[in-house]
Amino acid sequence: MMTEGIVRVAAATPEIVVGDCRHNGNEIIRLMKEADMAGCLLTVFPELSVTGYTCGDLFNQKLLLDSAFDELKHIAEETAELSMAACVGLPVTVNGKLYNCGAFLYKGQILGIVPKVNIPNYTEFYEGRYFASSVNRVDDQIVIDGKTVPFTPNLLIEDT
Repeated sequence: MMTEGIVRVAAATPEIVVGDCRHNGNEIIRLMKEADMAGCLLTVFPELSVTGYTCGDLFNQKLLLDSAFDELKHIAEETAELSMAACVGLPVTVNGKLYNCGAFLYKGQILGIVPKVNIPNYTEFYEGRYFASSVNRVDDQIVIDGKTVPFTPNLLIEDT
């Protein structure tokens, strides 16, 4: 709901089970429905919320990556009736490189995917071992179920 130019936004943290995309997806769906009931127009979730941040070498497994992408589509389908948008975190492979991404969902559609630019690679963070930076990616697109979707760190979504 928007009142006097103010938009209600939620930051939600699902109870994650590392590597269990279906469980994590169900938690995300539950929290999206809760936020929608509270009148939020946007709910944002942590990075890699579909898989869990600490998957480590599991990020190299096609099974996990396919499961995460399938779950993203499931989340979109299950929340199509909601009147709010969401940003959900998951790993996405494009042209043989793996990216840590935020996918924007609205009314059952995947509107765009934003790959992370700044990949930490120090102390306890070693994302560079798994993920590529999107620093040089501009105006790319990917095809999801026959639909072209923006894949760019510079995502702009216009209300039509």
